[in-house]
Amino acid sequence: MLMVDSAVKLGGQYSKGISWDEFMQSEDESDPRNHVGNDINNPLKPAFDESFEFGTYEQNFMYLRKQLNTDPTEDSMMDMGTQMTKIVMTNLLDGREYYLQDGSVLNGMELRNDIMNTINTMSDRGLNNIMKRFFKTDSNGNFIDSRGNVVDIDSGEKVLDEAKFSREMLKMMQSKDPDKNILDALEIVEEKDDDGSVRKHMRLPLNAISNSNWLESVLISSINKKVIDIETPGAAFIQRSVWAMEGSALFERSKGNILSDENLSPKINNGERLQMINEEGSMDCVISVDFFKKMFGGELPKVPVKDKNRNVVWDLIPQLDKNGNAKRDENGKIMYVQRRDENGKPMVDDKGNPIYKRRMRTREMTFGELRNWALKRNIIGKGATASIIGYRIPTQAESSIHALRIVDILPVVNDTIILPAEFTKITGSDYDIDKLFLSSVLYKVHR
Repeated sequence: MLMVDSAVKLGGQYSKGISWDEFMQSEDESDPRNHVGNDINNPLKPAFDESFEFGTYEQNFMYLRKQLNTDPTEDSMMDMGTQMTKIVMTNLLDGREYYLQDGSVLNGMELRNDIMNTINTMSDRGLNNIMKRFFKTDSNGNFIDSRGNVVDIDSGEKVLDEAKFSREMLKMMQSKDPDKNILDALEIVEEKDDDGSVRKHMRLPLNAISNSNWLESVLISSINKKVIDIETPGAAFIQRSVWAMEGSALFERSKGNILSDENLSPKINNGERLQMINEEGSMDCVISVDFFKKMFGGELPKVPVKDKNRNVVWDLIPQLDKNGNAKRDENGKIMYVQRRDENGKPMVDDKGNPIYKRRMRTREMTFGELRNWALKRNIIGKGATASIIGYRIPTQAESSIHALRIVDILPVVNDTIILPAEFTKITGSDYDIDKLFLSSVLYKVHR
């Protein structure tokens, strides 16, 4: 790449400065501009592609990711963008009818009320979570006062549990790089009262801790995250151009050949063009398999392991000690869990041998098995419905927000999404590590 000084913030990295007057301006040798000093009697200027020189320098690849922040995220939950929420809410028209995926119809006012009720319910759950993290509760999870009586969550008689509070604050501090004085002040210490009873409390009260304003901001941030922020399954995904992808084959890197699992199409979306507006009114997308797994909370079905005769393999369940290790008898053999009848009596077979509990040996699905499993259940593919909201930040208008239907998934790569070619013009994407923020439904697998 040629580097022009005026286009580089920190200099030309040893490149030679470009002055276009030093080179020929046209192919006409009689043009004075093509001669040194713009004088036709002087020698011709060199052609740019023949004489231009630019410096090169080596760059260590270990620093590449420090320049491009493209590390895949392991988080499965993400706060929904506030501007996106505002745009959706303000564009709901009270008298207009809106059709939901289950076929029901709501007007704008009903839909807005449903959304607000959902947000309020999530906020109440977050508040309850915060209260239980910081205040004393009984064995059933009910809030109690100083005398041990059950009180309501709104009661002013709830008692702050300093041990809980200290534990939660220290957990929040782990990623904040606090100084030792703050950590010491948050530690729980024991102190004997005059009556001989032992009282546990933090080493210092909060208002006596240095930089207490910072602690307060960390605490408020944690409360806001649970009570105010709308947390949904999702992540920020990097947009990958659809160019050269439509109609191309999926390759399995480990084997270097086209994937050939049974009934697996070798092409992304069967080589068909991604639809900007499909038959249900949403937009087609192809997404990397890691996000697909996040939509299931990491709890995707597993498949049974079979032996060479295609029989399912079963394993006996070992007895475990308190450390989770398998128990062994005096001969060093593993002890297994014996089945019991309805009366709690150990079961044996006709020969008097114990009957042990067993479980099916399972494994994770391969990419091909997962893809076929999702296609058959219309979670992805042409039979699927929109399950993701994708939006750009900054979210400028409705054009920055789209309902997405997953028509296919990508192997190997992480945090990647492919969208129709028209999406670039609508949102102004230019593929300089553009990110699309995704919020999805959360599936649960019933076994």
